[in-house]
Amino acid sequence: MRREAIFYAHQARAAGGRVPDMNHRNDIDELRRITIIAERKGFFRALGSTLDTLAATVIGVGAVHLNLVRADWGSLCITGSEQDYPRTPGQDLSKLRRALADDTTMGGAIQDTLLQAVRGAVRAAGPAHWDEWLGPPVTRRFIGRSGPRSSSR
Repeated sequence: MRREAIFYAHQARAAGGRVPDMNHRNDIDELRRITIIAERKGFFRALGSTLDTLAATVIGVGAVHLNLVRADWGSLCITGSEQDYPRTPGQDLSKLRRALADDTTMGGAIQDTLLQAVRGAVRAAGPAHWDEWLGPPVTRRFIGRSGPRSSSR
């Protein structure tokens, strides 16, 4: 990143008060730009995989009746600021609500405590609301969460 900052500073100085041409790059500059993009996507891919693994662990350990094979961070719907999570009313969390044990049972109380603790720990791991931009599938596709598609040919 330091080399990229030096590149931009050099381009600005070379422009002599005019708008610098930031698109003109030699091979080394272009390789550095591509590497920075690849490393950023790799970071977010690793973060997403870690959160997906955490979700699968919580679903398995907490005996939440969700498909463990297809478990991902979005299946727990950890985002949002609802005080009554995970039993928040509304369409977005209806699948998670149906997957939980009856909230009047001891199992339901344990599941609630587990999910609230995991959500609290994830939220405390970064700046305010950092977890909210990771959850939606559109954001995941934008940051390169999905791997390459294989061809059937």
